Amino acid sequence: MQLRIKGNFLKMKAKFEKTPLFPFCFLLNPKSQSGNIAIVVALSMAVLLTMVAFVIDTGYLYGAKNKYQNGVEAAAMAGAVSLCDGDPEDVARRVAVANGLPADAVVAKTGFYDENDLYGDFPVYRDFVGEGTIDYPEDEFNNAVMVMLSADEETLMGGFVGKDEVTVGAAAVAYVKSYGVLSLGDDDNINVGFKRDGFPEFENCDMHSNNNISFAFEPDLNGSNVTAAGEITGCREGIWPVEAVSIKPVDWTGLRQKANENGAVLTYSDFEGFTRDNPNNINNGNKCYIAGANKLYFELKEGDHKGSAYYYDAAETPSNAKICIYQDHDQAISYSVTNFTFASEIKLELTKGGGGETHPILGSENEEIVSFFCKEKIIIRGGLNERIKGVIFRTENDLEFDFATVYSQNKYYVYARFTADGKIDFKRGFCFPKPEPEVFLFSTKFGPPCPATVVRLGKL
Repeated sequence: MQLRIKGNFLKMKAKFEKTPLFPFCFLLNPKSQSGNIAIVVALSMAVLLTMVAFVIDTGYLYGAKNKYQNGVEAAAMAGAVSLCDGDPEDVARRVAVANGLPADAVVAKTGFYDENDLYGDFPVYRDFVGEGTIDYPEDEFNNAVMVMLSADEETLMGGFVGKDEVTVGAAAVAYVKSYGVLSLGDDDNINVGFKRDGFPEFENCDMHSNNNISFAFEPDLNGSNVTAAGEITGCREGIWPVEAVSIKPVDWTGLRQKANENGAVLTYSDFEGFTRDNPNNINNGNKCYIAGANKLYFELKEGDHKGSAYYYDAAETPSNAKICIYQDHDQAISYSVTNFTFASEIKLELTKGGGGETHPILGSENEEIVSFFCKEKIIIRGGLNERIKGVIFRTENDLEFDFATVYSQNKYYVYARFTADGKIDFKRGFCFPKPEPEVFLFSTKFGPPCPATVVRLGKL
């Protein structure tokens, strides 16, 4: 039995030694297996080159995609900044081409970006809807620019992967973030000092401070956000700390140039020596004069000012002087004043003129808004609260809004945006006659988000 097993083992060993295992058979028998080696090497090289081609093309296309994405984002941001001035779509296209994007592949469109998700998802893009489409919400304004690109890129090694071109796409949307109340000073506060609960309301009126925000009573927020880089007191829905906000500085040179071209550049001499009964007529109906202790009165003419700008130059002005925006005393009743810009290098005060309803209604709920820019403090006082229908206030100093109720109504609407480099104080003044109104309602929903406050990239 043992001899038989040993014999079989020796036969198997001899057979194994004559037949080398694959792939070592090619090495042990090179003459008979040379053709098979060539096939294996060729297949291996093809696989290797295909992998190399895939890696190279993937890297190249990823680089192209990254370049295109950066380009459309830069173009969308530039277009959003231009929403308030010029042709945003043209600006976006030009910036895209300047960033190396093919001109014939770039599409730019303006529209509305629903930052706070007030309308749910739009059919095409979740939070963006193009201007002029059936889904565009009523009473909204263009606040965003979308830039899209779809371009065919040639693959570097198309012969190996079997595809000579690949379509690369990119898209971005940038929108203008408009704050209702914004304090930029890192050591300045926003103080909302009202004397009773639920007063006022903030509707679609975001508020932010680069320092602290305090409320005398819990505010009623309706589609509004309250944020601060410091602390928030008196508001359970406030969010802090968050990053500080920075915005583009006021273009004083541009404002002066605009006044030179369509309006008037004013100096102290335009007011000096003139009185209320004998005013200086400026620019087709506006009047200038001095009353009281260096109060420089600028009386607004009625109606649409058609984009005019007025600029006060502080040269040779007494240090205690201030500009007072006032009612035209020739007007017996209140009237609307729209579509103009006023810039002042000295303190600016807005107040009602005369008694009863004899004071101007500033701004409008459409594009005919009113803008005030000031290098010093802005003070808003008197019975103007319910007469602010679409006004932008921007100061490089402090801002004070002294509430004073003159008429009995259930609700006063203040359509305004307040931006200050310093502190912002909302003070509760007198109320006559009784009873007090139920609420002051602040809203930024009155016109295009101009001038652009903060431009951000949105989500698609």
